Amino acid sequence: MALFNGNKKKSGKNKHSNINTATIVTACTEITGDLKGSDTVHIDGTLHGNIIVDNMVVVGKSGIINGNIKAQKIMVNGNVKGSMTCVDLEIMQSGKVSHRIDADKIILDGEVEGTILAKTSINILRNGRVKTDLLKSETIIVNGSIEGKIIATELLEVGKDGFVQGEIVVKNIKTQEGGRMIGSMATYEDSMKETVEKENTEKEDKTQKIVTPQEEEKSSKK
Repeated sequence: MALFNGNKKKSGKNKHSNINTATIVTACTEITGDLKGSDTVHIDGTLHGNIIVDNMVVVGKSGIINGNIKAQKIMVNGNVKGSMTCVDLEIMQSGKVSHRIDADKIILDGEVEGTILAKTSINILRNGRVKTDLLKSETIIVNGSIEGKIIATELLEVGKDGFVQGEIVVKNIKTQEGGRMIGSMATYEDSMKETVEKENTEKEDKTQKIVTPQEEEKSSKK
């Protein structure tokens, strides 16, 4: 196990560290540089850099990451300012994330501001608060709050404590008594059809506007 501790900033010419064992960055420790390895990384201090590991990244309550994270699983109790890419993501009640998330499954009980894309499911628990330009998944379950554009390609379920506000695009919807939704709503199939039609129209317009040099010359002579 690699252990970084102390109350001094750690930095240097080597901006990249390879790690092959579990690594802990303790509170009061500040590191500048990237971490890459095959095991688990636990951050309770501050990291200015990116993390790429094959296993798991845990950001403790006092942990701050200014950089991107890529791992199999990520758990966030602290603050992450950067993109996250993983299979499973859990953001705890004290967790705060900003920028972009790409995952398979997400459980969210903290605060997120940014783009959220999950292949299979997004479960927003009671304390979850989301502000997004786009939140998209097959199944989205909301018991917290979402503000922004939401696309559920299979199901949007709004629980009794759930609140959704913004542009809503769904295939199927289920709302429990007490759940609230404000904004515009469209079915997923219709939205996709409109997008395809718009793209085809734009392509046709571009084709019609193409003028060859010979045509320009003839037009100018007239």
